[in-house]
Amino acid sequence: MLISMAFASSPWRSDQRTATCFAVSLAAHALALFAALPAISVLPRTLLPSLDVRLVEVPPAALEPAAGTVPPEAKAAPPVEAAREPLPDRGTPAPEAAPEVLTAASRPDPVIAEKPKAADSPPQAEAEPPAPEPALTEAEKAKFDPRYLSESQVDRKAVSLDETRAAEYPPEALRDGITGCVLVMVYIGPGGTVENIDVIRSDPPQIFDRPAMRSFISKRYLPAIRGNVAVRSRVPGVASFELDGKPQPYCALRYYPVVRELNGDPVMVGQDAK
Repeated sequence: MLISMAFASSPWRSDQRTATCFAVSLAAHALALFAALPAISVLPRTLLPSLDVRLVEVPPAALEPAAGTVPPEAKAAPPVEAAREPLPDRGTPAPEAAPEVLTAASRPDPVIAEKPKAADSPPQAEAEPPAPEPALTEAEKAKFDPRYLSESQVDRKAVSLDETRAAEYPPEALRDGITGCVLVMVYIGPGGTVENIDVIRSDPPQIFDRPAMRSFISKRYLPAIRGNVAVRSRVPGVASFELDGKPQPYCALRYYPVVRELNGDPVMVGQDAK
């Protein structure tokens, strides 16, 4: 009896009882909290269906569209015509003429419109060509060297092989605006070279003589032939000195009768100073 009382009153038994009561109280609160939560159902996981993919090589012929088929991208959408606003009524318009199509057979000849004549401007008088020069004088004929044959004395006259060099315009004549003509006689040797030059006529005298002679001195000719032999011959030459804005001297026309008297056509040398 004494032992049981001592055990009952021990401190360890008191602590064990307190812990047991605390555990029971905690379990009761946990049950009450779990009962208050909504029911949660756990569904089984559904497996997704599987998909197997394999790469297969397609031949090039299968990629080309069939003949006569047009891919959808190539088909152009029909154009959408924009709505036109009605024009204001201006009366009945005249029908628009269609453009005329001209062909080679129906193309009309071009029509050249005549320029209207100015009423106030008087007509400009053109310079008349000069009168022909008179025939050769005895003094001029005396200048000819008889060793050189004329055109009428040979079977084939001398022929120029190159172009005549343009004559140099004298600075004094160019400054004073002087034009002129020179008639020369060119003497050609059997080798085709120029051996001498004589001035027959010049207008104005001596101003253009030297430039005219220099333009002929460097020429080469195919010599004249007489009896299958190259011979000395003479040919006339004309040098013309002209200026823009000045009346033309018409040298060839002026000396034409004299040249014909010399039995041959002249060799022309022109100098047109700009």
